[in-house]
Amino acid sequence: MAIYKIDGGSLKGFRLPEVALDQEQRIGREELAGPPDLNGDYQITLSENPFGQPYYAGTVKIEPHGEIYLVRWYTPELAYVGSGVRLGDIFVAAYSQRGTPGVVAYCIGPDWLIGVGALFGRRTLSDQTMHRAGSPLPPWSGVRPSSCPD
Repeated sequence: MAIYKIDGGSLKGFRLPEVALDQEQRIGREELAGPPDLNGDYQITLSENPFGQPYYAGTVKIEPHGEIYLVRWYTPELAYVGSGVRLGDIFVAAYSQRGTPGVVAYCIGPDWLIGVGALFGRRTLSDQTMHRAGSPLPPWSGVRPSSCPD
């Protein structure tokens, strides 16, 4: 999984490798540069493994398909394929070397999670809501968030 903060054509974030459970839950870093509209080829400008060492170089191709994004990492050959979802200025993508996984991005509250899910092959997002048993839902529950509230 990769989670990026979008700033124009710059995506800066963290990457959880597929083998993260074998690496004491550490995360790597990844930064991309490309078009500001999440559509096209993005140069990998920084890639560090969970131990701070250079990981790989190449490009990431991001293609919108309705509300869901197809994401492909080329390092330099096609290495990973994933599904992505945008929630405000956050872009979340799940990836694999085997198949195209689904992904969910949540806004986190004191007793609730509200977000959107994506499964490539579908063109629309699914709505996701969870809350702690016995606690009320937030007042804006049932409305798909375009970004997470402060």
